[in-house]
Amino acid sequence: MDAEIDRADALLFRIVDTSDNADLGKCWLRNVEISEPADRITLGTQLAAANVPDAQIKWRAGVRIDQGPEAVAGLIRHELEHCRQYAIADPGTGLLNLHFAAQESLAPAHDLPGSNELYNKIPMELDADAAASCFARRKFGDARIDALVAAGNPHRALFRESGDYQRPSRKQLFARMRAFIDVEGPALAQEFASRYRTTRQ
Repeated sequence: MDAEIDRADALLFRIVDTSDNADLGKCWLRNVEISEPADRITLGTQLAAANVPDAQIKWRAGVRIDQGPEAVAGLIRHELEHCRQYAIADPGTGLLNLHFAAQESLAPAHDLPGSNELYNKIPMELDADAAASCFARRKFGDARIDALVAAGNPHRALFRESGDYQRPSRKQLFARMRAFIDVEGPALAQEFASRYRTTRQ
């Protein structure tokens, strides 16, 4: 597969929550029971199947399938790239904690309109989006994807032109995540919040 994950080693689920704040895509670590209350809503009746022993040893990803074929393909590839990121992190919990910390570094801009664009700048998200874009462009062609971006498609972060994506090493990814948490994320959030306050005056 494009993500270098064997079909027999991954399970794909449909995200059933279609509320405004629902995840469009999500993945879960291997050998971990899915038990968060939000995940119960995300997976609905699929939760039991996702938690049986034979499922827990595999990569599990979920996507919403009501987003158009290009977006669905991009979302699947995005989540599989997260699986690959966690695979190189051995066992992945450290990188997952860095992802949480990266989100917290954006706290000054939390809840501000449009601040979700900052989330897409987290290195793990940038890489997953780059992988998604490469996959979608190979599958549907540059012209079709560029047309979606030009039309303001809400999933354009998945489709941004990024050349041939090369997955970074474990050391590179951890270094970029720590730099984002310590420097880039807080600076981006402060700048966004300041710009928002200025426009409101």
